[in-house]
Amino acid sequence: MASSKRGVAFSIEEDKLLIMAYLDVSQNPIIGINQSRDKLWSRVAATYNEQVTDSSAEPRTIKALQCRWFNINKIVQNFSSCVSQVELSRPSGASEKDILDRAKELFKQSSGLTWRLDHVWQLFKDQEKFRPSNAVLPNFVPNHGNIDSSQSNYSPNTE
Repeated sequence: MASSKRGVAFSIEEDKLLIMAYLDVSQNPIIGINQSRDKLWSRVAATYNEQVTDSSAEPRTIKALQCRWFNINKIVQNFSSCVSQVELSRPSGASEKDILDRAKELFKQSSGLTWRLDHVWQLFKDQEKFRPSNAVLPNFVPNHGNIDSSQSNYSPNTE
């Protein structure tokens, strides 16, 4: 029986290279539209592996890049929902750092995980494609900054 060998963990630099390669290929207006999944990942891998020649990262297989991408994407989507929920609660006077800190607390409460992907959040946060459209977490009701509350006195502005 053949055993599967797990590769070396991705570094912060490799995560960034992967995200940039994926965004570059998937959002390229000439080649990014209507390409097959296999072609997309072939291009992402080629772009990624071209970039690693200039850094200390090692070349990766398409499968390794896909696995890492899907893991990062799932976690970032959940975190993005947390950020949206905090933003929807309209915390008065909250800075971007305050909002992210509250989102990290909410992420931990909802997933049981500690947020550790600040390095990729900077690349994702302004990408409309990866922002939830005011999605609401199932067990979270905004309460003007009180993340732990299940009661809400929040009412959206309907003007």
